[in-house]
Amino acid sequence: MFWVGLATLIMLISGTGDDSREFRKRMQAMHEATEHFIGDGERRARADRALQETSAAFLAHRTRLDKLSRCIGDADADYHATQAQYAACLDHLDEMWAASVNDFLRAEQHFRAAASQAELLQIHHKVLKR
Repeated sequence: MFWVGLATLIMLISGTGDDSREFRKRMQAMHEATEHFIGDGERRARADRALQETSAAFLAHRTRLDKLSRCIGDADADYHATQAQYAACLDHLDEMWAASVNDFLRAEQHFRAAASQAELLQIHHKVLKR
């Protein structure tokens, strides 16, 4: 799970690719592999909840990024914007990233707790083949 979040964060940082499309594609692959490889219904349900938690973490991250983008866009639209206005947009940047990383890591921990090591390896190999 962490690699899904990490790949998404790298795309966000680098600005390459449609991160939401790629994220949805990877989450679908994770869901399909989870359904295929985790036989126990209770553990599969916990893994599915962890995948939902990952999707929620991604949406929360996008919401935070959109708020930051709007702030910077508003400053850009003001031809008299000061450095302080831009700096104010970035005041909570560290907390934003920390919250996103924590959300993704928590979801990964829940996913790993739901699957055995062998199932995790099978899921990982299945998703990488896509």
